[in-house]
Formats: sequence, structure tokens, C-alpha cells
Amino acid sequence: MNVRFIEPIKLKLPEPIGDGQIERNKVILCSKLKKIALRRNKTLAEACKEQGISTKTFYKYVKDDEIQELIIDGRTGCPLLTKEEEEMLIQKIEKHHVSLDCLDGKEVRRRASEMYLARTHETKEFTRQWWHRFLSRHSERIAVGRVCSLDDSRLTFTEGQIVEYQAKIEEALSQICDYRLLINMDETGFGRRMLHKKSKKIVFSKKCPTEPFWRAPSEMHHVSWVCGITASGSILKPLLVSTRKTLDPDFDSTLLPGNIIYSYSKKGYMTNTVMVQWIQEVLQPHVALVRQQLNQPKALAVLIIDGHPSHLSDVAQIEFTKIAPLMIIPLPAHSSHLTQPADLVLFSVTKGRFKNVIINEELSPFTMKLCKVYRAILSSADPFNIIASFKRAGFKYHLSQGRIVRIEIHAETFEKLRETARNMKIE
Repeated sequence: MNVRFIEPIKLKLPEPIGDGQIERNKVILCSKLKKIALRRNKTLAEACKEQGISTKTFYKYVKDDEIQELIIDGRTGCPLLTKEEEEMLIQKIEKHHVSLDCLDGKEVRRRASEMYLARTHETKEFTRQWWHRFLSRHSERIAVGRVCSLDDSRLTFTEGQIVEYQAKIEEALSQICDYRLLINMDETGFGRRMLHKKSKKIVFSKKCPTEPFWRAPSEMHHVSWVCGITASGSILKPLLVSTRKTLDPDFDSTLLPGNIIYSYSKKGYMTNTVMVQWIQEVLQPHVALVRQQLNQPKALAVLIIDGHPSHLSDVAQIEFTKIAPLMIIPLPAHSSHLTQPADLVLFSVTKGRFKNVIINEELSPFTMKLCKVYRAILSSADPFNIIASFKRAGFKYHLSQGRIVRIEIHAETFEKLRETARNMKIE
């Protein structure tokens, strides 16, 4: 670019007031000298000479780590994000940590760029250098580490947790009057995970007590099944969650309406909103119907769930109070692969049959997938597989003439769980 630099342009800087203003002036000077050299077709040495500064002094301050952040934004000589915006960014990092879906550095930089765009209406690339300085400034609150995906993690649990869980189950079995009111809720996904069994670097909050994880992305239109099964061998109405806000027109021409409940979430996974919908549209009607049939409006209901944050959120707790009396039994942390009934038999059977389902109808790909999931659920969620799921989780059934007479704790299964806990190496 041949642009003649006709006359020198002297930069007007504020009068120095203390060391802080002097440093700021140096920053503004350095950044503007860069622009002069690039836009006026002059060398950096010529630009420095016209401003009465040596190139040695220029590079001295360019390499100064303390003012590197200010040099990046040459227009103002100020940090790219305000203190309030950086605080908002840290809060988002902490929120994702608590939700077991930690962000990585690239995602944090993208969100920082969105904040800058919203305030200045200018597009700005946030570099890795900015990211490292951001981490350094907030090293007391956040850090970077390599962790496993939530779907792949199998952490440790203690013997005490198993003993406490067993005591709660025994208490529930001694009080419940109908096994249709002993319910296990869990969710599983139907979608290929591209980063299955991978680990990656994420940013996490040092002050958050929750173990950091991230969620592996799945194929487009991931579908999750929020499943409720009872110890009597029955299943609650399926709630399917996906990333589509609207359903295709051919959805109404299938058997899905009335037989499933559909819900939307950004990533197709369980959220607080989805959990509240499941309680209101699935759990509450089921419990109310059984109590009506028993003519016992105060019959105890029991819900066994894992410790996902959405399961026991404040909004979920409010909805649970509407079903009282309700006993909620959380599974021991990180033990769902051994104690979650639905996760032990039913889900594996359902996913195996999902792969072999053939739909002989001309449907859109998304409606087709929902139909395949529902067909797989229908073919696998029978009393045999559901009861087998509870048995695998440590429930002992006593049957007579095809009817459930009594359910109790299977002592040997829980002894194996305690032994497993004792043998785990807790870091």
C-alpha cells in the first residue's frame, strides 16, 4: 500500500499524573506507533523517530507483561473486557462447572468476544495470549486441567455411602404399600458421541466443591430418554428430549402424540426445566393415579435418583412438595454404574434394540429417530427387564403365582458393593 506520510503527526498524550498515568501513556504511544507504521507506509523506526522515542524503548514496553493487555486494544489503550465483564465470564465458568459441563479455553474466548461485540459493536479476536493473561489475573479462582467426559467417568464411592443408602432403601421398603410407588428415574441418550472415552483441557472453578467434568458432543439431534420405572415392573410415560424446538409436520401422523412427552433443551440433555416438566407431566399424574386406585391419598411414594444437579434443584424441590408424602433417595455419588436400576439392564437392552429397529414409513429423519427410540422402548421395557434391573441393583423379589409378594434388600449384593468401596483407591 503506497500512501505518502506527508507530515509528522505528534501524538498528544495526557499529562502524567503518577506512575500509573505514565505507564498508560507509554501503552497508548506504543499502540499508536504500530498503527502509524502500518497505515502510513512507514517503518517502525521512522515512526518512533518522529515521536522522539527509540525503538529500544518501544520494544521494552511492548514486551512488558504488565501492560501487554492494554497494548492489544490500541484504540483505547484499555483492557479488552471491563472488570464487570470479566466477573460475568468467571461466573459463567463456575455455572458450567456446577452443571458438570465445564468450558474449554476456546469456548471462553468465544464468549469473551461476544461480550466485547455487544459493548463496542466491533468484532475482536481474543487470542491465546489474552487467555493466558486472563488465567493469570484470576488464578485464585479458576484453573485449567485435563479431565474425563462425564459419560466416561467412573469415580470412587465410600463404604459409608453404601451403608447409608442401604438403610434408606430398607426404610422405604418397610413403609411402602404398593410397589408401583417405588420409582427409579434416570436418563439415557441415543446418539453417537464423537469424543467418547476422550479427555480434554477445561477451565474450572477452584472454589467449587463439585468434581469438574465436560460433556462429549453428540451427533445432530441427540435424543435423551427420561425414564421412570417402578419396582412392580411397570414403566412411566417416556419423556424424550432433543435439540429441536419444533417438531416436523409428520410427527402428528405417527403414534407418538399421546404416547410420549416431548421436551427441548439446548444440547438434548437433562436440565432444570426438563426435570420440572417430568415431575409435573409424568411423576405427579402417575402417583396421583395409583393413590386414587388404592383409595389412599397419603400413600408414601419413593423416588430413587442420582445426584445430577437438575434432579434436586430448588425448582424441582418445589414440585416434589406437591407430591407429599414423597421420600427421595439419592444414589451414592459416582455409583450409578452399580446401583442405578435402569442403568444396569434396561438401558443396554433398549439401545441394543434401537440399532435394529426398522421403520417402514416415509418420515423425516428426526421424526424417524423419535419413532425408533419409542419402538425400542416398547420392545424392551417389559416387566422381565424392569424387574431384572431392580434385581441387579440389589433388590430381592419374592414371587407367588406370578405376583410380587415382597421385596427386600439382597444382602449379598450390598456386601459386594461395600467390598468394592473398600477396595477402591481414594486419591
